[in-house]
Amino acid sequence: MKIVIKMYKGVCFFILAMLESYEYIFRKMVMCEEKKIILKGYFMHKIRTSL
Repeated sequence: MKIVIKMYKGVCFFILAMLESYEYIFRKMVMCEEKKIILKGYFMHKIRTSL
C-alpha cells in the first residue's frame, strides 16, 4: 500500500515538474516574441525618424 502511494506521489510530482517546465518554456517563447516585436517597432521607428 505504501509503495502505491509513493508511486502516485512520484507520478504527481513528475507531472507537476513537466507542467512547470512547459510553462517556463512557453513563457520564454512569449518573452522572445515580445522582444522581437519591441525590437521591430524600435527599428521601424528609427528608420522612420532617420528618413
